[in-house]
Amino acid sequence: MMATSLYQPSASFVAYGLERFVIQNWWTDYRGPILIHAAKTKMNKADCALAAKIFRSADWRWKFAVPYGAFVCIVDLQFCLPAAAAGCFVWELANVRRIVDPVEARGRPRFWDYDVVNIGETVDVAQINAGRVA
Repeated sequence: MMATSLYQPSASFVAYGLERFVIQNWWTDYRGPILIHAAKTKMNKADCALAAKIFRSADWRWKFAVPYGAFVCIVDLQFCLPAAAAGCFVWELANVRRIVDPVEARGRPRFWDYDVVNIGETVDVAQINAGRVA
């Protein structure tokens, strides 16, 4: 399966269904499932404050962990469109399946292939957010 890394807190926002659009600095013709990897780069104080504010405003019900250097979810890449800023592209992500126990792995820039045999259990974030799954 195709995989790509995102910095935190963006990777966890995607994994918990709080961020549907991500900005990348590269274009792709690929459409379909992608493993989202949380990069090892640590959040700075401003990012930590933003993450806390967003999760409080979302009335978050679950314990939130911010993993680094691990796969956090599988999404479907729906669209890749040019953004207003030169050299940036907006990716629309859908059908988020959060990985219950994040899988440690080394990240890479852009896309790479990863064997999904080692991913483990996933949960449909839309059903959780709608209150249909415990």
